[in-house]
Amino acid sequence: MKKSLNILLIEHDVIELMKFTRVLNSIKQSHNITKVSTNDEALDILKSKAVYPDIIVMNTHIQNTDGKKFLTIIKQDKAFQYIPAIILSAVENPHEITDYYRHNLCSYLLIPFRYDEYANKIKHMLDYWCTNEFIGYHS
Repeated sequence: MKKSLNILLIEHDVIELMKFTRVLNSIKQSHNITKVSTNDEALDILKSKAVYPDIIVMNTHIQNTDGKKFLTIIKQDKAFQYIPAIILSAVENPHEITDYYRHNLCSYLLIPFRYDEYANKIKHMLDYWCTNEFIGYHS
């Protein structure tokens, strides 16, 4: 049996939140999701230790925040450095994608415009991460 994931979702767009939630509701596996709209909120959640996510799923274009800076901060913190970070983006810019990987991104997934393709991609992503072993919190 696949394990449930603790997911920290950083997304400011209401439509994208609804799509992601709809996919989660459509699968038989239940996952715990914490939703925030900025990287600063995500850092506050992580530092409070209220939630220790198995994965972080984030958009590249969060208002007033820099995703690369966020990745640098969490990857330099021993408590969070091993949490896989995954970008969901509609932007297919090879330079941006490369730059995110330079900042220790785990995966960059292009969001398809058709919902059925989007749902399929999210389900495959979740299936993949459900089969992984995670390190967990380290202080």
